[in-house]
Amino acid sequence: MKTKLVSMIAVLGIAGAAGAQVTGFRVSAGYGWSGGIKDSGDVSRTMSGPELMASFPLQHLPMVDIGLEGDILFGGGWGNSSIKGNIYRLLATARMQLPGSQVGAWIGLGYGSAQGSSGDFASVNGAVSQIGLSFPMSMHMAALSPSLEVAADWGSKTAISGFSVSLALKF
Repeated sequence: MKTKLVSMIAVLGIAGAAGAQVTGFRVSAGYGWSGGIKDSGDVSRTMSGPELMASFPLQHLPMVDIGLEGDILFGGGWGNSSIKGNIYRLLATARMQLPGSQVGAWIGLGYGSAQGSSGDFASVNGAVSQIGLSFPMSMHMAALSPSLEVAADWGSKTAISGFSVSLALKF
Protein backbone atom coordinates (compact mmCIF):
# COMPACT_ATOMS: atom_id res chain seq x y z
CA MET A 1 0.00 0.00 0.00
CA LYS A 2 2.76 2.46 0.94
CA THR A 3 4.62 1.63 -2.29
CA LYS A 4 1.54 2.51 -4.37
CA LEU A 5 1.05 5.76 -2.46
CA VAL A 6 4.70 6.75 -2.86
CA SER A 7 4.54 5.90 -6.58
CA MET A 8 1.38 7.98 -7.03
CA ILE A 9 2.91 10.95 -5.21
CA ALA A 10 6.11 10.65 -7.27
CA VAL A 11 4.18 10.65 -10.56
CA LEU A 12 2.14 13.66 -9.46
CA GLY A 13 5.31 15.46 -8.33
CA ILE A 14 7.02 14.86 -11.68
CA ALA A 15 3.93 16.05 -13.54
CA GLY A 16 3.74 19.11 -11.29
CA ALA A 17 7.40 19.96 -11.89
CA ALA A 18 6.93 19.56 -15.64
CA GLY A 19 3.91 21.89 -15.64
CA ALA A 20 5.17 24.36 -13.03
CA GLN A 21 5.31 27.19 -15.58
CA VAL A 22 1.79 26.48 -16.79
CA THR A 23 -1.37 27.95 -15.27
CA GLY A 24 -4.25 25.71 -14.31
CA PHE A 25 -2.80 23.81 -11.32
CA ARG A 26 -5.77 22.91 -9.10
CA VAL A 27 -6.09 21.62 -5.53
CA SER A 28 -9.27 20.76 -3.68
CA ALA A 29 -10.49 19.47 -0.35
CA GLY A 30 -13.92 18.08 0.36
CA TYR A 31 -15.90 15.08 1.47
CA GLY A 32 -16.32 11.81 -0.40
CA TRP A 33 -18.27 8.57 -0.27
CA SER A 34 -17.23 5.19 -1.68
CA GLY A 35 -19.23 2.58 -3.49
CA GLY A 36 -20.03 -0.75 -1.84
CA ILE A 37 -17.07 -2.55 -0.29
CA LYS A 38 -17.34 -6.15 0.93
CA ASP A 39 -15.94 -6.33 4.45
CA SER A 40 -14.22 -9.37 6.00
CA GLY A 41 -17.69 -10.77 6.88
CA ASP A 42 -18.83 -10.45 3.21
CA VAL A 43 -21.22 -7.60 4.10
CA SER A 44 -21.36 -4.64 1.68
CA ARG A 45 -20.48 -1.35 3.40
CA THR A 46 -19.40 2.13 2.33
CA MET A 47 -16.63 4.45 3.46
CA SER A 48 -16.85 8.20 3.74
CA GLY A 49 -14.48 10.90 4.85
CA PRO A 50 -12.28 13.80 3.79
CA GLU A 51 -11.01 13.74 0.22
CA LEU A 52 -7.99 15.61 -1.17
CA MET A 53 -7.28 16.14 -4.87
CA ALA A 54 -4.55 17.71 -6.97
CA SER A 55 -4.72 18.27 -10.73
CA PHE A 56 -1.74 19.15 -12.92
CA PRO A 57 -2.26 20.56 -16.42
CA LEU A 58 -0.23 18.79 -19.10
CA GLN A 59 -1.53 20.37 -22.32
CA HIS A 60 -3.72 23.40 -23.07
CA LEU A 61 -5.68 22.84 -26.28
CA PRO A 62 -8.09 25.37 -27.86
CA MET A 63 -11.21 24.11 -26.01
CA VAL A 64 -9.87 21.43 -23.64
CA ASP A 65 -7.19 21.19 -20.97
CA ILE A 66 -5.57 17.76 -20.65
CA GLY A 67 -4.20 16.95 -17.21
CA LEU A 68 -3.25 14.40 -14.58
CA GLU A 69 -5.27 14.14 -11.38
CA GLY A 70 -4.74 12.25 -8.16
CA ASP A 71 -7.17 11.98 -5.29
CA ILE A 72 -7.28 10.25 -1.94
CA LEU A 73 -10.41 9.49 0.09
CA PHE A 74 -9.55 9.03 3.78
CA GLY A 75 -12.29 6.67 4.95
CA GLY A 76 -12.96 5.15 8.32
CA GLY A 77 -10.96 6.76 11.10
CA TRP A 78 -11.52 10.25 9.65
CA GLY A 79 -15.07 9.94 8.44
CA ASN A 80 -18.41 8.48 9.39
CA SER A 81 -17.72 4.93 8.17
CA SER A 82 -18.28 1.44 9.46
CA ILE A 83 -15.02 0.27 7.86
CA LYS A 84 -11.57 1.82 7.70
CA GLY A 85 -9.32 2.34 4.70
CA ASN A 86 -8.37 4.72 1.90
CA ILE A 87 -9.18 4.98 -1.78
CA TYR A 88 -6.50 6.22 -4.19
CA ARG A 89 -7.26 7.28 -7.77
CA LEU A 90 -4.93 8.45 -10.53
CA LEU A 91 -6.63 9.74 -13.70
CA ALA A 92 -5.89 11.41 -17.02
CA THR A 93 -8.48 14.18 -17.34
CA ALA A 94 -9.95 16.47 -19.99
CA ARG A 95 -11.47 19.71 -18.65
CA MET A 96 -13.49 22.31 -20.53
CA GLN A 97 -15.77 25.26 -19.90
CA LEU A 98 -19.34 24.64 -21.03
CA PRO A 99 -20.19 26.99 -23.94
CA GLY A 100 -22.10 30.10 -22.88
CA SER A 101 -21.51 29.63 -19.15
CA GLN A 102 -18.88 29.80 -16.45
CA VAL A 103 -19.52 26.18 -15.43
CA GLY A 104 -16.71 23.74 -16.12
CA ALA A 105 -16.96 20.02 -16.79
CA TRP A 106 -14.45 17.20 -16.96
CA ILE A 107 -14.05 13.52 -17.64
CA GLY A 108 -11.26 11.27 -16.51
CA LEU A 109 -9.97 7.74 -17.01
CA GLY A 110 -7.43 5.94 -14.88
CA TYR A 111 -6.64 3.53 -12.08
CA GLY A 112 -8.08 3.19 -8.58
CA SER A 113 -7.13 1.25 -5.47
CA ALA A 114 -9.13 0.72 -2.26
CA GLN A 115 -6.88 -0.31 0.62
CA GLY A 116 -8.40 -1.59 3.86
CA SER A 117 -6.80 -1.03 7.23
CA SER A 118 -7.00 -3.24 10.32
CA GLY A 119 -8.14 -6.14 8.11
CA ASP A 120 -11.53 -4.52 7.50
CA PHE A 121 -11.52 -5.54 3.81
CA ALA A 122 -9.24 -6.97 1.14
CA SER A 123 -7.53 -4.55 -1.24
CA VAL A 124 -9.42 -3.86 -4.47
CA ASN A 125 -7.80 -2.44 -7.64
CA GLY A 126 -9.13 -1.62 -11.08
CA ALA A 127 -9.97 0.84 -13.82
CA VAL A 128 -11.92 3.96 -12.88
CA SER A 129 -13.67 6.74 -14.80
CA GLN A 130 -14.83 10.10 -13.51
CA ILE A 131 -17.21 12.84 -14.55
CA GLY A 132 -17.53 16.16 -12.78
CA LEU A 133 -18.88 19.71 -12.76
CA SER A 134 -17.16 22.83 -11.45
CA PHE A 135 -19.24 25.83 -10.36
CA PRO A 136 -17.16 29.01 -10.01
CA MET A 137 -17.67 31.10 -6.90
CA SER A 138 -18.23 34.79 -7.54
CA MET A 139 -15.16 35.90 -5.56
CA HIS A 140 -11.84 36.01 -7.41
CA MET A 141 -8.63 36.59 -5.54
CA ALA A 142 -5.38 37.79 -7.14
CA ALA A 143 -4.16 34.56 -8.74
CA LEU A 144 -6.78 32.15 -7.37
CA SER A 145 -10.12 31.05 -8.77
CA PRO A 146 -12.26 29.21 -6.18
CA SER A 147 -15.02 26.85 -7.25
CA LEU A 148 -17.39 24.23 -5.88
CA GLU A 149 -16.84 20.85 -7.55
CA VAL A 150 -19.00 17.75 -7.67
CA ALA A 151 -17.60 14.48 -9.06
CA ALA A 152 -18.80 10.92 -9.55
CA ASP A 153 -16.46 7.94 -10.06
CA TRP A 154 -17.32 4.61 -11.66
CA GLY A 155 -14.90 1.75 -11.20
CA SER A 156 -14.53 -1.72 -12.63
CA LYS A 157 -15.07 -2.72 -8.98
CA THR A 158 -17.71 -0.92 -6.88
CA ALA A 159 -15.20 -0.35 -4.06
CA ILE A 160 -13.30 2.25 -6.12
CA SER A 161 -16.49 4.00 -7.25
CA GLY A 162 -17.86 6.96 -5.34
CA PHE A 163 -19.05 10.54 -5.15
CA SER A 164 -17.46 13.73 -3.79
CA VAL A 165 -18.18 17.40 -3.14
CA SER A 166 -15.23 19.74 -2.72
CA LEU A 167 -13.95 23.31 -2.68
CA ALA A 168 -11.25 23.79 -5.33
CA LEU A 169 -8.65 26.48 -5.91
CA LYS A 170 -7.20 26.98 -9.37
CA PHE A 171 -3.86 28.79 -9.59
